[in-house]
Amino acid sequence: MFIQAEDITEILMLEQRRLDDAFAQRETLVREVHHRIKNNLQGIAGLLEQTALDQPELLRPVRILASRIQTIAQVHGLQIHPGRAIPLGELVEAIALSIEQALGRPMQVELRDAWAG
Repeated sequence: MFIQAEDITEILMLEQRRLDDAFAQRETLVREVHHRIKNNLQGIAGLLEQTALDQPELLRPVRILASRIQTIAQVHGLQIHPGRAIPLGELVEAIALSIEQALGRPMQVELRDAWAG
């Protein structure tokens, strides 16, 4: 009977490095896509703001629409770091800021602990 053993540690390490590199590349691509989406949405919101200035009769509805698009852009901005938890407070503040800008009035955000009673 003949048994041959081979050390595959190096092969496993190379495969792990290849997987790590592929994962890092994927994360970079996802961040880039979210960044581009965010920038495009902000560009659209800017065009809507310009339309609102050019056509004063549309000022309020166009600003509300631009604010909604800006809110979506804010959420995409928070997603630029995939794998990182998005703090709820950060998300609520970004949305509140967009609503604040649309309404032209300050907003107060109060987060309460639902378990506190």
